[in-house]
Amino acid sequence: MKTGNNKRPSGCPRTASPARKSLIFHWALVFLLCSIPAIGGLLSLFQLVSDGQGDVIGLGGARGISISPDGSEFFVAGENADSISSFHLQGGSLAYHETIQEGVDGAWGLRGVSSTTASPDGRHVYAVAHDDNSLIVLARDATADELRLVAVVQDGSGGVFGLHGAVDVAVSPDDENVLIASRDDAAVVVLSRDATSDELSMLDLNILPLSLYGATAIVVSPDGRNVYVTATSDTNDSIVSFSRNESDGTLDFIGEIVNGMDGITGLEGLSDLTISPDGESVYTTARVGNAVGAFRRDPATGNLGFQQLIRDGEGGIFGLRGPSSVLVNPAGDRVFVANSASNVILIFRRDVTSGELAYLETGGDFAGVENGSSLAMDSSGQVLYLSSNGSNALLAFEVAACIGQTSLGDSDSDGYCDDQDLCLGDDSSGDEDGDGICGDLDACPGFDDSIDSDGDGSPDGCDLCQGDDSTGDIDGDGICDDLDQCPLGDDSMCVIFADGFESGSASAWSMSS
Repeated sequence: MKTGNNKRPSGCPRTASPARKSLIFHWALVFLLCSIPAIGGLLSLFQLVSDGQGDVIGLGGARGISISPDGSEFFVAGENADSISSFHLQGGSLAYHETIQEGVDGAWGLRGVSSTTASPDGRHVYAVAHDDNSLIVLARDATADELRLVAVVQDGSGGVFGLHGAVDVAVSPDDENVLIASRDDAAVVVLSRDATSDELSMLDLNILPLSLYGATAIVVSPDGRNVYVTATSDTNDSIVSFSRNESDGTLDFIGEIVNGMDGITGLEGLSDLTISPDGESVYTTARVGNAVGAFRRDPATGNLGFQQLIRDGEGGIFGLRGPSSVLVNPAGDRVFVANSASNVILIFRRDVTSGELAYLETGGDFAGVENGSSLAMDSSGQVLYLSSNGSNALLAFEVAACIGQTSLGDSDSDGYCDDQDLCLGDDSSGDEDGDGICGDLDACPGFDDSIDSDGDGSPDGCDLCQGDDSTGDIDGDGICDDLDQCPLGDDSMCVIFADGFESGSASAWSMSS
């Protein structure tokens, strides 16, 4: 175990030590980042931490990242370094703390570690290592300010089975269960967790030889009632759904969505999934299909319904190549997607009512950073973190409220600040008539909504009649009934006599004196 000096890395330092090749690479990379304009739009890169920078170790093959519930500590799995590193979070910045590494100070079971997660109560950090077929249990010691390796659960030990190729781990919201997805055993393992100790015991094992073979990710719904797993192989790409017994934590298979069935395509190479904070939506990434899938969740049954597929190159979207990680912000109105092939982050606006996604922007290429692998976000939604598996690095971004000058606000909440807003409403729907009203809100497409001569709320281009349209125009003369002086005829030809007799002809007369 190695403990760092807690120095806070700078985003753009002025000097660099040439002592090590990895460090030289880091400084060269930082120089490139600092020599180009800051990334515009929603993301601004403010920190890059590389393996070998100062005291930092353990970021080789940086992958699964997570944040403690109290927001004070950051964890990362070093897949190639066989290690788990922790950082203190200081105002959003990463300050290196310590690394637990295979073979150092008796640590073991960490070969191929790929995923980390902290328990909701903050007492433990769990990680899985696919090469050692293991679950690693770390205790957070607040008094000593350190992580302690307290247990390694390997496949076949302590009555636990199904951990061959363990790739992802989650903890239930009630802190009762630890759940592991295993690609080689085609399994979901459920362990019972003692919230007051470090003890875990085998509770449930779900093996679906076809559906779960090549498992890649696992997530538990916020209400704790369902578990969802993605899996991909040469013959199968699927999203498997389970119901979870809230009393004992056991799982029951309830259904699956399979690529190529029921008209659903584009899910080749499912790599990650996440669920929105409101529990209404599940989003997936498909590394081979270069796509993001949106699914609507029925909270009562747990079933998923296909809603939307977003592909690279369609609808003006670019950079969605080899998507590796997907994340919904705490407010539930933004979705971020990291990519392993294009080295960019795509940002979508999420409709909090329907769950549908609308493209906002692509965060520019991050100067030499390769293979973006995992995303995490602080509870405020103002800082986004990315691990880079290919560059052995971590990146931190400030997340703006809208694209443009945030101080000017976003009056229509469409993700574009008022200085950048093309039209009132959803800019992605366009403004074909150029009246400043986006197509989604345009009351009179093809005409200027602002021209309303009679002030009835209906633009002239779509006005049924002069006056209040709701009263109708019985005689069809273009004058609404609330203003019609001659309700039975054309007002332009109408004569009203003293006795109230009405005629549509100027030659009409009345017998009344």
